[in-house]
Amino acid sequence: MTDIPKETQEDLLKLQGLQRQLQIIITQKQQLELENSMMEQALKEVEKAEGKVYKAIGGIIIEQDKKKIQEDLKEKVEDNKLKIDTLKKQEERTKNNAKDLQQKVEKELKKLETVSA
Repeated sequence: MTDIPKETQEDLLKLQGLQRQLQIIITQKQQLELENSMMEQALKEVEKAEGKVYKAIGGIIIEQDKKKIQEDLKEKVEDNKLKIDTLKKQEERTKNNAKDLQQKVEKELKKLETVSA
């Protein structure tokens, strides 16, 4: 059996790294999407609220202006949407890079099979 060339071994390691990176990106994106969903729900509840509105800060709860809370939540939602968009682009780029590298590795391994056959 023919040994795998060092370059192909390195490409396999790079591919594994890209797969790990892709998993991290997907996890971060999912966390931000969940956070956004919770903030949007909180925003709906604040909009429905009549009277005093409170905000938890650390271990305490303080009264805060309803409009201020709405502005803060809207700003956080928009910030997260930008981050999610960035992560989606990173995810797509990483998927494409991994796909290209995987095709290269498969091509090299097929060459080795034909040489050793």
